[in-house]
Amino acid sequence: MISESSTSVRPADDPTRDYVARAYFGAYGSHEMIQRTRRRIDWVASQCRGPQVLDVGCSEGIVALLLAREGLSTTGVDTNAEAIAAARTLIAQESDAVQARVRFHHGDLESAALPAASFDTLVMGEILEHLIAPERLLETAIACLRDGGRLVITTPFGYHPDDDHRQEFGLAQFSDMVRRWTAVETIEVVDGYIRYAGIRDEAPDASWAELGDRALVELGDDAARAAQHALHRHIRNHKKRISTLEKTVGKLEKDSAQATDLRLKVRDLEAALAAQVRNDKERASRIAELERAAGDIDRTLRSERGQRELLQARTDDMRTAFDASRQRNRDLGARIASLKALTLSQARQIAMAEASLAQIMERKRADTSRLTEACDKKLKAEIRKHAETRQRLAIVSASDKHYRHAVRELRKSVSFRIGQVFVQAAQRPLTGVVLLPFRLLAVVWNYIRVPHGAHASKRSEPTRNTEVAAVRLPRAAVGAPAHRQAIEAARFEAFVPHAHRAPASPVIATVLDEFSEQCFAPEARLLPLSKREWQTQLETTRPDLLLVESAWRGNGGQWKGEINRCAEKPDAALPKLVAYCREHGIPTVFWNKEDPLNYDQFIAAARLFDHVFTTDESLLPKYREDLGHDRVAALPFAAQPDIHNPTSRRDEFDVAFAGSWFAEKHDTRRAVLEPLLDAATHFELHIFDRHSALDDPRYAFPSKYRQWIRPALPYSSVLTAYRRFKVFLNANSVLESPSMFSRRVFELLACATPVVSTPSAGMEAMLPGLVRVARDEAEARAHIAELLGDEEKRRIEGHLAMRAVLTDHTYRVRLAQVMQRIGLPAPVASAMPRVSIVLCTNRPENLPNCLHNVRRQSYPDIELMLVLNRNGVDLNEVRAQFADLPNVTVLHVDEAESLYTCLNAAIAQCSGQIWSKMDDDNVYGDHYIADLVRAMEFSHADIVGKTCYYTLLEHRNLSGLRRMGVENGYVKFVQGGTITARVATTTALRWSEDLRSGGDSQYLRDAAAAGLSIYSSDRFNFVSVRRGDEGGHTWTIKDEDYLKRCEGVREGIDLSRILI
Repeated sequence: MISESSTSVRPADDPTRDYVARAYFGAYGSHEMIQRTRRRIDWVASQCRGPQVLDVGCSEGIVALLLAREGLSTTGVDTNAEAIAAARTLIAQESDAVQARVRFHHGDLESAALPAASFDTLVMGEILEHLIAPERLLETAIACLRDGGRLVITTPFGYHPDDDHRQEFGLAQFSDMVRRWTAVETIEVVDGYIRYAGIRDEAPDASWAELGDRALVELGDDAARAAQHALHRHIRNHKKRISTLEKTVGKLEKDSAQATDLRLKVRDLEAALAAQVRNDKERASRIAELERAAGDIDRTLRSERGQRELLQARTDDMRTAFDASRQRNRDLGARIASLKALTLSQARQIAMAEASLAQIMERKRADTSRLTEACDKKLKAEIRKHAETRQRLAIVSASDKHYRHAVRELRKSVSFRIGQVFVQAAQRPLTGVVLLPFRLLAVVWNYIRVPHGAHASKRSEPTRNTEVAAVRLPRAAVGAPAHRQAIEAARFEAFVPHAHRAPASPVIATVLDEFSEQCFAPEARLLPLSKREWQTQLETTRPDLLLVESAWRGNGGQWKGEINRCAEKPDAALPKLVAYCREHGIPTVFWNKEDPLNYDQFIAAARLFDHVFTTDESLLPKYREDLGHDRVAALPFAAQPDIHNPTSRRDEFDVAFAGSWFAEKHDTRRAVLEPLLDAATHFELHIFDRHSALDDPRYAFPSKYRQWIRPALPYSSVLTAYRRFKVFLNANSVLESPSMFSRRVFELLACATPVVSTPSAGMEAMLPGLVRVARDEAEARAHIAELLGDEEKRRIEGHLAMRAVLTDHTYRVRLAQVMQRIGLPAPVASAMPRVSIVLCTNRPENLPNCLHNVRRQSYPDIELMLVLNRNGVDLNEVRAQFADLPNVTVLHVDEAESLYTCLNAAIAQCSGQIWSKMDDDNVYGDHYIADLVRAMEFSHADIVGKTCYYTLLEHRNLSGLRRMGVENGYVKFVQGGTITARVATTTALRWSEDLRSGGDSQYLRDAAAAGLSIYSSDRFNFVSVRRGDEGGHTWTIKDEDYLKRCEGVREGIDLSRILI
């Protein structure tokens, strides 16, 4: 099929065949030729219709292969035995399903004995130009095409310099040949080749008349011009090459003349060298005579030198004794002086120690007083908390008693007993219907017999509890039973973040509120400064910088009013702290997270610092004007992966809003919040009222929301609530800032919780497409309904948002931005660990899938440890196949050894901090490695993987979601093809090499026994593929048993909703 000339060497210099498949796969010909071949083959494949296709002159079978992959059955015919053999070798590498759709025949078309009018498409690619009478072959092939079937032909346009060509086609000659049998659908000239697609028709002339001779002429003119342009380009390139060669020849001639001159100079130098050798011999003889005379003189000098050295030694001994005596005298004097100085120094030290002791005792007394006062306050707070807890328990207990009492009274009621009689009758129809009248009479008689007052007195008897009587419920509890309030609070237990280990650097002295301190603590070694002892702290530990934020209280209340009122207090600590840092070369940073609403409150503090950061980028011009310098930048809120992540996430409730209502201020926020809440009332809604403990109408939600109001939650429980709701609502107070919006949005998205929010310019700019924005009630209601009604879409949106935030909007990223801005090196913790992909296979036919899975990974720093567990494989050929990947190591382990021996061998040579096991037949998405590394980071687990994942039974074309455990949680088992581990903590573990199956499970059991933690991430970016050959899997299970643990089983698979 390929007839164009190539600058590369052919694999076998056979002029009777071509190498189209090798060219298509980039293994033959120049780059330009490869691209032209691919375009032409892809065009041919795109024109084919099925289900039956005949490829006459199929060569190496590339068209048949592409069509079979698309589901079309293809018959290929070719007279060249080597080409047919190459085609069969190529198709043998495909799956059984693809191979079943292809048949090749070696011989001419007549010997193939194909049934007439049995094919939907006839392909004749680059074959007609090789024939003396192409019409005969075309007529024979057309007979195999059904009426209405497609004829697809490609052939060179005009002259092509090939010895095997027998025809040169112009458009007129070509059209005359094909118009006898087919109506034209497409005819064009591209890359110097005629491309034709026609339909077999008994009356084809109408279509050709519609095309017209003028159109063919124009096509021919265009093609001729294109050929002329190509020829002129070739001539220009040839001329350039001739010019280059001429310059090279000229240079070689010049070099030859210079070489002749050099040879003459060498001859002169050789003559001069011979004369020099003769002179050297004469000098050597003279030198020998002089050396003999020098020897006599030297012996005389050695004798005299010996006598002189003896005298010198005696003189040195006497001088040494004198120096030693003088040094002893000096040492004695110095010791006496030292003893006197030591006595005076000890006296001064004793005096200073006594004074210091007095100061320490005074300070200790003051600290004891403060500590006592603090303990008293803490004790009182604990007492109050204990009393509140007792009250809540009393409420629950009273509610429970009331509920039990109501149930007992209901069971005693006449209506309940009558209903019970009818239920018994329905359960036993034969006897129940007969006894029904008598049982009803018994119930009525019992009611008449007992005085009515007794019933009434029992019903009205109250449940007494002196503690409950003294409790005043918060405003949020009004309208809901007390036991419901207690249950609501208990549902959201405190979320406990994984313990982190702060890095050794950078060291940052801080004045922060509690929440900001928690967010920055995992990223640096923080030094929270005491208002009173900050100088001692800085003298003891020198920090890399000072970071102060717009805190109202700061460091547990020690800095209350010291930052926002630093200009008003004559003895304010903040100016002194900043001045000390500047004097000692410590950079100072101020972060105003209260902008824009409280800009005026903190501008005085901002003026003190070297560098100022703000959450509102629109205020930068104002800061530059007020501060008089340009050391200002934006620093938005972010998420902290240790706190904000999808761990323990599960969808228990529908919609939530956590926040406040302001009846008298923040009119803009109130105006956008109300339609958002109105829309949510059509669903299961929770409103966690931040001011529920206040009995103040200024902060009371409107009465129309009363049934959905819940008490305020502490922040640790809010973190749990983030992970329990399918959708969270958000309202922004600042709408136009390009960078300032609710920090809750970052936190929720990091937990993979979708957010429906009121508009915000900054939110839409920094998180484009990740937050659903509602501008009115109808839009909000539509967003909520769609998210609640489509679990798959909700999970996809949550995953994508979580990935974006935990990649680009974490406090690690923010701290790196600060460090870069002020000219300090980025924290070491911001470096990404290398991941070693461990891939073992005994099936060379799966290597293309392995290459595709590794090549597509978006993670920036990976290496591949590829182990071939099959003898007879050419390792150099495999290395060439993977040559475009960086950091590839190809190993061979004898096929007699187990898969687990291969894993041990590969892991032992890994250079990464993390290794990740891939199987050769699964599907791994672009972000697979990056997502698992992120999960390992926020979970702090030793091993991560997946227990909930998509699966495909390829031989039955069935897919589903296999659920072997939880998503986003700690487990004891993950799917073997997803095991990803830290090298440092798993070094002592080894795979059991004596096993032939079940090694993954055994490895995980050994890891759990060693105390290592295992974490399961979510379901995305991985598909476990199972084929019909049970021998191809180390885990053998019947399809029916395998599918029992699968949800949503369906035909086919939609990878666009899995590989995200």
